[in-house]
Amino acid sequence: MAREGKETLAQANKAEGSGEGGSATLNDRLIKERDKIEDQILKMEANVFQLANYYFVFQGVILTAIIKGSSSSLKCNRVWLPFCMSVIASILNFIALGIMADKYKQLLNGVDTENVMLYQYMYPTTSRMMRKWHQDRKKWRTITMVLSMGMLSAFAVLSLLATWIVPCWD
Repeated sequence: MAREGKETLAQANKAEGSGEGGSATLNDRLIKERDKIEDQILKMEANVFQLANYYFVFQGVILTAIIKGSSSSLKCNRVWLPFCMSVIASILNFIALGIMADKYKQLLNGVDTENVMLYQYMYPTTSRMMRKWHQDRKKWRTITMVLSMGMLSAFAVLSLLATWIVPCWD
């Protein structure tokens, strides 16, 4: 990836020409590209939180209906409908969040690459340090994504168990 960044930087230098006017324009282009990706990241974060919140509310509505219904008409032999609804919602949510997480990681890696390119251009002596920083961020990003999906999975399993167990609790 660093090699691609150097090639891109070299191509941009050729396109801009040499001299201070060209370097200022290249710097501006790199900053604008990074800002554009950061805007996409903010929109993606808002969409992920919104989707996760809708999922939590949906599961809360299902569990509320089960708890209220378990005292009257919802019996253990009729639990399959809310359980299936909860399973379908969980599967669809995981698919959507998985796709969004992959795009999110790509966007964040794009910002990191733009930052590395920008710092390589502005401060050539820091390129090794910036590459290490980029690798560390990718590692922590992966750990965070795995933990987040793991906690969401735990919530889904607990919701499914509650959907099945509460009406049959006697």
